Amino acid sequence: MSGKRYIKAITSYQVQRHTVRMASPRHILTLEAALSEDDKRHVFHLADKVRRCGNDMTADMMKVYWQLVDTEEYSGLMKAYGKAIEAEDAVLKKELGAKLKAMQEQHNVTWSFCWHKALEYARTYDIRTAFTLSRAEEIWSGMEKLLYSGGKKLHFKGKGDLSLIRGQTIRNGIAIHPNENGSLRFQLGKLHFTNIVKPEDKFINDETAAIWSYLQDPESNDRHAVEAYLRDGTLTDTYRPCYAALKCVKIKGKLRVYILVTVEGKPMRKYRKARDSNGNVLYDSNGEPIYVPRHTYGTGRVGVDIGTQTIAYTSKGEVNIKNLAERGDSIKHREAEERRLRRAMDRSMRAMNPDNYNPDGTVKKGMKTWIRSKRYMKLWGKLKELSRIAAENRHYAINEDVNHLRELGDELITESENADKVRRKAKPQTKEELADPHVKNRNRKRCGRSVQNRCPGYFQEKAKQVFASTGGRYVVVPAGFRASQYDHIADTYSKKPVSHRKRTLGDGSEVQRDMYSSFLLSNADDSYTSIDRDACMKNFQDFYRKEQARIMEIQKSGRKVMNSGIRTYRKSHTRKSA
Repeated sequence: MSGKRYIKAITSYQVQRHTVRMASPRHILTLEAALSEDDKRHVFHLADKVRRCGNDMTADMMKVYWQLVDTEEYSGLMKAYGKAIEAEDAVLKKELGAKLKAMQEQHNVTWSFCWHKALEYARTYDIRTAFTLSRAEEIWSGMEKLLYSGGKKLHFKGKGDLSLIRGQTIRNGIAIHPNENGSLRFQLGKLHFTNIVKPEDKFINDETAAIWSYLQDPESNDRHAVEAYLRDGTLTDTYRPCYAALKCVKIKGKLRVYILVTVEGKPMRKYRKARDSNGNVLYDSNGEPIYVPRHTYGTGRVGVDIGTQTIAYTSKGEVNIKNLAERGDSIKHREAEERRLRRAMDRSMRAMNPDNYNPDGTVKKGMKTWIRSKRYMKLWGKLKELSRIAAENRHYAINEDVNHLRELGDELITESENADKVRRKAKPQTKEELADPHVKNRNRKRCGRSVQNRCPGYFQEKAKQVFASTGGRYVVVPAGFRASQYDHIADTYSKKPVSHRKRTLGDGSEVQRDMYSSFLLSNADDSYTSIDRDACMKNFQDFYRKEQARIMEIQKSGRKVMNSGIRTYRKSHTRKSA
């Protein structure tokens, strides 16, 4: 009987439970691990081993991928497959797809090959298989983008860019156990630890209590969720911990380890302490602080015009235009500091490696050995910390903006996503450049830095998530809506250059282009395919009054709104980061 593998039969209840779990939403709870400095160094070392293991798997997958792509047969099949898609020939498309799949298997561009590599490197690096398989899943997800979604290459993780240490279940990799005192205990091999408890953080305490309650009787909670789903399709927030991951971060020179727990169900509502007009905390009769919801949910429409650097929105109670992802210091101030650090790093690198540069200052070709001085590493640490703070500020600023929009209404109406298309749109060469034979055809993509600093794509994804999870709607109008071209007074469409930031309507009224577009979006018809002119005529005077008042506030504040065409009365100033 040896050598046979027995597979446990799957019951109908397990199939139903799996269906419910796949249909349920998930969110991530972030906790800080309570670890000693020595234990933190061990976790950082493990994260670096996972990074190096992942880089080896990435190199192996890229090697077999390029061997596949370089074959003439595969290139011919890909071209024929593209023509079959254009011709909408389903039969030929299916036949060519099968041939492409067979070639991928022949060249080992498969999940099975990636899976076996994960098992091999788990033994090589002496890492748990759960961690290497989790990293292999990420690499294969990137490989699928190369094969099917127009991706270009897989990315390696450089030194210092540590990978997540992610388990696959709450028992495999990083285990989660309930303590008797109502807290959670995490286990990584022989290392047992808990999270840092913050009594004032009600959200984390409520989420932790819900997870602890599930772990006390998981079978009963799962059966209750399955019965509710089979009865009327209701999805129950069980707060089942699916798996946990460890994220290693160095903040201001200190090592910190965060626990990312993926939890089944919608996140709990966040609360804050109630305060009176003087800012004092209010207490109930038992001496406990009174908590009120941190965010309120409004009703009504909110028209939002999203640009590469700004957002303009119009609702029943507010009209505004502001910079995207800006919180505290202006982005220009941070970019100037970043340029200063990069110049200093470049000077240090040239001083320590003079043999690696040509007389004209360019880097020599071929294999080189680079020496990084202590000064360079210190500057690199400052640059990394600056980038981390900027990323955190972008994240918080976008979350604050989205939550504010949800307070204004429950129906967000906007145009389709176009940030990536704008970023890739090339500027044409000038006549002088075309006439000069020595000028190379350089890469002329635009808005790349704006998209990086402002993250309009993340803003849209966050807005979709928040409005969907709070009972609201996120509506994208079709391309024929043309909010930036319509004049509701004259009832005509006219295309304007992007450089024209103000519009003069049929009655002589002058409005800011983006805010007017958001006004038209908020007055879409019931099908969201065209603009309701009657609603525009009814609501325009109220919008115009609020729009003019907002422009006056921006001009007096001296805070420049990018690409708005609004001139300030005094020079822009920077404020300390919030």
